[in-house]
Amino acid sequence: MSHTFTFNGEPVTVHRPHPAAHLPCPCGAEKHARLSFLNIKQILRLNPHPGPDDGSAFPDVKPDPKQPLPSIPSIQISTTSAIAGPSNVFVNSESVSYGTIPAEAVASDNRLISDISVPPAKLDDPVISMPSALASVFIQSAPLNKPETEATVGTFSAGLLGSDNQFILDQSVSPAGLDSAVISMPSSLDPVSVPSAPLDKPKTQAIAIHSIIEENSDEEYDEEDPAEDLPDYDESSYLNERPFLSTLDIVVQKTRQQLTGYQLIVDPNFNRIICLFCQSLIPFERVHRHAYEHTVGNRLKLSKDRQIPNQETLEELLMLLDGHKPVLLGTAPIPPFEGIDIITGIKCDLPSCPNRHLIHSSRAVFFRHCKLLHPQYAGKNRKFSEVQCQALSRNSRERQIREISHLPTTDVNALTGILANTKLIGLGNLSTTYVPTRNAHARSLILDQMHWHVLLKDVDLAQLRCTAQPPHQDLEPHLYRLGQLVKQYYTKIAEHVCELDILTRRLIRSPEPKLSIKHKPFMMPQETNTLSEYSDFIAYFLVFIIRHVQKPMAKFSVPLHPETLALFMFLEQSLEDSNISDSSIINSIHKCIWGLLSCPSDNFLRNDTQDPFTRFLITYHLKDDYGTLAPPPQFPHNISRAQWCFRATACWEIISLAELTGSPRQGIYEQHIKPWIHEGDQHMFNSLRQSMLHLTVLAKAQPGIARFNWNTTRTCLSIDGFPIVLKKLYQSIDTTISRVESLIDRLFRGCFFHDILKYIDSRMDPSADCAEHWFRDDPKNEDIKFSVFSMQENDFKQFEHRLLHHLSKDSKLFQQIQGTIKARAELWEWFGLLDEIVGLLFCLASTTWGGGARGTECDDMRYANNKDGGRHLFIINNTLTFISTYTKSRNIHGVTRQVAHSPSFRVSRLLLLLLSSVYPAAAHMAVMCLMPKEHAENYLTHVFVQSGHIMKTDNFSKALASFTKHTLNCPM
Repeated sequence: MSHTFTFNGEPVTVHRPHPAAHLPCPCGAEKHARLSFLNIKQILRLNPHPGPDDGSAFPDVKPDPKQPLPSIPSIQISTTSAIAGPSNVFVNSESVSYGTIPAEAVASDNRLISDISVPPAKLDDPVISMPSALASVFIQSAPLNKPETEATVGTFSAGLLGSDNQFILDQSVSPAGLDSAVISMPSSLDPVSVPSAPLDKPKTQAIAIHSIIEENSDEEYDEEDPAEDLPDYDESSYLNERPFLSTLDIVVQKTRQQLTGYQLIVDPNFNRIICLFCQSLIPFERVHRHAYEHTVGNRLKLSKDRQIPNQETLEELLMLLDGHKPVLLGTAPIPPFEGIDIITGIKCDLPSCPNRHLIHSSRAVFFRHCKLLHPQYAGKNRKFSEVQCQALSRNSRERQIREISHLPTTDVNALTGILANTKLIGLGNLSTTYVPTRNAHARSLILDQMHWHVLLKDVDLAQLRCTAQPPHQDLEPHLYRLGQLVKQYYTKIAEHVCELDILTRRLIRSPEPKLSIKHKPFMMPQETNTLSEYSDFIAYFLVFIIRHVQKPMAKFSVPLHPETLALFMFLEQSLEDSNISDSSIINSIHKCIWGLLSCPSDNFLRNDTQDPFTRFLITYHLKDDYGTLAPPPQFPHNISRAQWCFRATACWEIISLAELTGSPRQGIYEQHIKPWIHEGDQHMFNSLRQSMLHLTVLAKAQPGIARFNWNTTRTCLSIDGFPIVLKKLYQSIDTTISRVESLIDRLFRGCFFHDILKYIDSRMDPSADCAEHWFRDDPKNEDIKFSVFSMQENDFKQFEHRLLHHLSKDSKLFQQIQGTIKARAELWEWFGLLDEIVGLLFCLASTTWGGGARGTECDDMRYANNKDGGRHLFIINNTLTFISTYTKSRNIHGVTRQVAHSPSFRVSRLLLLLLSSVYPAAAHMAVMCLMPKEHAENYLTHVFVQSGHIMKTDNFSKALASFTKHTLNCPM
């Protein structure tokens, strides 16, 4: 156990090697070691400090060997049930012993001392409850195996709360020797608190509570060194085994912290109470009124832990730190008090001065002193010295200035203290338990309008969010398997959904068939990736329900119908069993989803907020553990995913029932499907539709922050906060075109191509005088392989094989092995160069053709007709034009929208050169690189091809990111 003392103005920490060992003095002198830490404090107050050979100061109290004390086998402390204590401290049903105390461990520690008198036993003495000054200090221990000896019940003296402040125990005398004393407590008592105020010196023999050693110990230790024969002892384990000792230190520390909140501290050297507000010493009897005056008028502004308590409570806290027993300061210089500023004072140095120990605040006060006591000295002969001192009182009547013995050696580092306090209280550490704010304006729009903050109240959001997270393949393999099977389930439905008649699919797609029927029937999504995203969303929904079935949350329950609950429990068991086939589990998945749609729980029927999907929707869109929701536009998008999946499940229910019963599918829809898949009664799909409509209105009404912003002169455009100078953008286009031209020169590897560019330039002259020389095109021609390069009027055939003939003679690209032409590795480098040119030309085209097309519009863009459809590249009015199709909303509206884009002239001439001369050679040489036939043929039909693969959305995004990073230092 360690203690910290102030020695020579600096804090010094010393350690007691064992609870029964002596505590060393901070000076290191062996003869200064004491059992009681209070004796060490008294030694440190001596000025000067005793020498290393002087051990006579404040010795420990030892029993007189000539007058041995009578044996007291055990002492029982009886208290009433009125003694307060926390509910987490338990006492055994039998008497609890709290250890033995050897006689040589008895010390003169007047802080925690029990006076023992030895009169005849009095079992009828009144029992007095202990004061509440140490009501938070508790003793707890396990029962001893050692049998209890005879002892009478000790009593607390009624004078405990009086001026004597003694802790008197009456007990019987046993004939045995006083080798040890056992303090016991009956089982019917609450935990006993230790007296807080320091007690007077014992009248007979004192038992030092802090010197209690091991329980049930029958050993006798050497009087000079009690710890000599003891084994090595771990201090941390001692603290764990002795909660009484550690609890006392904790209580003292907490008391100091609590008083600091009231701007009060107790000096450990002189037990003086210091007010930090006015930096002065306050008498114990006036401290409550003084502290209360500082908070007059500000009491409502202070937090509860800073409001001054009642007088009795405050005095009990101060008594715990000996604040009611001040020590005289004397006349010698004193150690500095904490919390009081150090000032410069004037000290009289005249030899005849009777008050040389007094310090004057200024020269004027000193001169008045000399005028009264030393009138014989003239002004120049009045000797004085400037000393460091402290003003201990602000009261002019009681003003006292004392010289200090030394300056504090520790530098004040406020930053360290500030950071320590903020770390202690956890500043900035937000709680994951959601507590809605009372101010509706402070809540997010969705939480306020949908009243979801009521559902999230007092919910641990960190735990809640985990229930909607995707399952990990290794940690939850059965739930990960569920995601794969849900994807197979909806892929199977998408393949068979067209088996239903059009009218039934139109009815299923209509929210309210009674009012209007959609013209476009329900069908599968146009993109395979879209179907995968839809199925993943429903898989997360099913995983969310299974996790809540496994471990329900009390504050955020997910109610299910009993039949649906049984289906989910069976599904979970099936997923964990690897012997069950995927088809059986897919059938269980269908039953679970349809059970959610067709079997609402009773709680849901009474309250629509009990909808399982609504609760999943809230959890899925939580962005963090503190209640931040995703932006409103994301909600309708995700709800539409679930809407399509629920309608697809309804379609599969019709198909399954038709195969099982042989009934007409239209009749099955009217009887079994219609009540659960439209707006109307209280069920999950209706709740989904209402949430979607409400959230769609909120998403459209809530204003968003503009992502694109101009400066006042429109010379700089900020995109998501990143500024782009338009002049730099224009220059980057010119630089990139020059770079592409240099790359094309390397691509041709010495083949002459400038005449091809001159030919293209001559045919694309925009002036009307040269209209008869313009390139021709036939937009209505739908013949396979037809393009502007195949028309005889344009005469591109003369350049088609020039590059191929030239490269075929390059020995660095091809070689002959055993009579067979083989491609060298450098041919792959040639294709890599071609890929770079294609990516840059796409970036230049999308940058210069205005209204840059989305990636999906440029997918599968062709310059020649093929079996998959018509071409997208035309020459209209002698302008190279891309006609793309906006297909994103085709699944909703049933039609597409065509958009025409025309790149700049410098980009168009390079594209024509690439498609007319380079791509024909690339198609033939791709075969030599062992590319598949279908990959090689892509060069004959498609515009943007890299290494035989048609560029898709991901490839376009990578190309644009590389382009913008190189030119604008910002990948976009």
